[in-house]
Amino acid sequence: DRINKIMLIADEQIDVYVKRLRRYSHIIYAISSFSLSHIGQNKRRRQSVNINNLIDTLNKEMLIDLAKANETQIESILGDLPNISVYPYEIESIVLNFVTNSLSALKRGGIPLSERKIEIETSHDKKNGQIILSVRDSGIGIPLEDTDRIFQLYSTKTDSENRPIGTGL
Repeated sequence: DRINKIMLIADEQIDVYVKRLRRYSHIIYAISSFSLSHIGQNKRRRQSVNINNLIDTLNKEMLIDLAKANETQIESILGDLPNISVYPYEIESIVLNFVTNSLSALKRGGIPLSERKIEIETSHDKKNGQIILSVRDSGIGIPLEDTDRIFQLYSTKTDSENRPIGTGL
């Protein structure tokens, strides 16, 4: 009898989780469809671009105003880069993700307004054939115990009340 009750509770929990997963998948689909509908056709094709140009455009269209609204200085240190073949919206999404995560961390970390700064830097490692994109902020940094999870798919950190913070990479 006790085993039947446990199994009944487990079945009810599974139903709850399945319903949640279905709801979350609909939400994710809706968000991704909405997002793609707002990306110009020209940015959805792989093309040869200079990442510095994408960063300059992002700065002019959004990042400078976003940083200003959050009382944060933002600076770009752009190295000499070759063109590479990419989907422009993916690079823009990565940069925007890094910057918004930095803004959130600066605010949460209690960094004084006068010390809030974000730097976006690009460089070219010709020896290894790599383009390096770095986003640094004046925050307290990522705790050592979280560094292994940074690039895990859909990994995000939670606050003391178990609410997600950051958007994950």
